[in-house]
Amino acid sequence: MIREKANFINKIAEEQKLSRDDTEVILFGYNLLVNSILGFVSILGVAYILGIFLTVLVATITAAFFRAFTGGAHANSPTKCILFGACIFNLLGLITVHLNNAISNTNYIGTLFIMVISIAVISFYLYAPADAPGKPITAKVHRKKLKTLAFISLLIWGIFMMVCFRGATMPQQLVLASCLGLIWQSVSLWPITYMLFGHK
Repeated sequence: MIREKANFINKIAEEQKLSRDDTEVILFGYNLLVNSILGFVSILGVAYILGIFLTVLVATITAAFFRAFTGGAHANSPTKCILFGACIFNLLGLITVHLNNAISNTNYIGTLFIMVISIAVISFYLYAPADAPGKPITAKVHRKKLKTLAFISLLIWGIFMMVCFRGATMPQQLVLASCLGLIWQSVSLWPITYMLFGHK
């Protein structure tokens, strides 16, 4: 199915007399979109079966939001990426549920929140934006812009989380889910994570 669509795109590109570079950009975007949708469906499908759909959804959206500005490690094939994503985010969901049941004192949430922000700030400062394998970000201006956007996003997220939690407009479990989603995204920037995913 995907190969047929790729052939169709190539055919249209030839008819429109697009350059090879433009065609490759379109194909890359198409493959990225398809794999992202498949990954998202896989993550949430497993979460639904496990009964942690909303928790995993919040963690996934948080990580995806920051990933847009910070980059991060990828598996070395689309299939592995989908499988790893389903495993990692549902594991985060299960950890969130157990953590939520174990925490009753709001002071602990505050401490955890500070730890999460600290990890994110250090990770973003040292490693963001992290290059995607095969597509390095070479323009210094673009790198600076992405890093700035990452920190602005972190500030907005932090304020939003504090308002939601203090105002009791968001359940504690979802606040924790978002925190763990941010932690994972921060960890995905580390060089050791790239090594674990098979990249040097």
